Amino acid sequence: MSKQKTEAAAPPTETEVVVAVNTLPANNGVDDAALALMAGDAPTSDFKAGDTLVPYLQIVQSTSAYVKRADASFIANAREGDIIDTLTLTLRPEAFVIPVKFDTTYTEWKPNQGGIVKQWGTDSSGYDRARGDYGAKTTEAGTEIVPYATYYCLLLDDDGGSQPVVLSLKGTEFKKSRRWNGLLSTEMRAPNGAPFIPAYYARVFKLTTVPESNDQGSWSGWRIEPHCLTLSLPEGQYLYNKAKLFRESIVAGTTRAAPAASESEPRTAAAIDGGSDIPF
Repeated sequence: MSKQKTEAAAPPTETEVVVAVNTLPANNGVDDAALALMAGDAPTSDFKAGDTLVPYLQIVQSTSAYVKRADASFIANAREGDIIDTLTLTLRPEAFVIPVKFDTTYTEWKPNQGGIVKQWGTDSSGYDRARGDYGAKTTEAGTEIVPYATYYCLLLDDDGGSQPVVLSLKGTEFKKSRRWNGLLSTEMRAPNGAPFIPAYYARVFKLTTVPESNDQGSWSGWRIEPHCLTLSLPEGQYLYNKAKLFRESIVAGTTRAAPAASESEPRTAAAIDGGSDIPF
């Protein structure tokens, strides 16, 4: 599994564990002791609930600043459909992530997403009062509140290391969160045969991109597939514990997603959410 790097890519830190993602087992390569550990852990169930800042994992689009030569964010070898994180700016054809926490979050935009009015976080009260049945809703002031399926994850590198990232899905991509949440909620069997639902961070998912389109245009979207169990990885116990601590820091409010742009600098929806204008 090869991975392109930009000059801006940061090397793994000495404290990060080396994870050979290109040799990940195909699926449930764990023993009874590992299953017993997962079964004995407290189950995770969000689907509602919160200072380290966590970068975003995004898709490079044809409209992204990364592919525009005149933009300061231009990356020479960036191509539409590449996966990039906003911290190291490393380009990837695929990504392996350990989900840690899920939230539905809300952002209020000026008309035509001309700039952020308010970050509502997980507070849905403004969204509930706005006009509309599903997706983006319009407020009495004419602004738009957009829901995002927000996943905190550990991103695994094939040359060593793991880093926290946020994956944010909106519009047509938001619908994919339902399937992902279903996969995160599937049962397993403990060594004694008893069914249990493991913590989110018990599973690793493979992310790739696929071309998508509607009557408004075309873009690259996410493909999310189950890959293996965290404890089947080399240093899986370390990653399992690291993911668990990461989740606890989010719940405690000591970790949050980084803004993709300065709050004092007006930016478009494309600049803040995924670096692209995706037609929804």
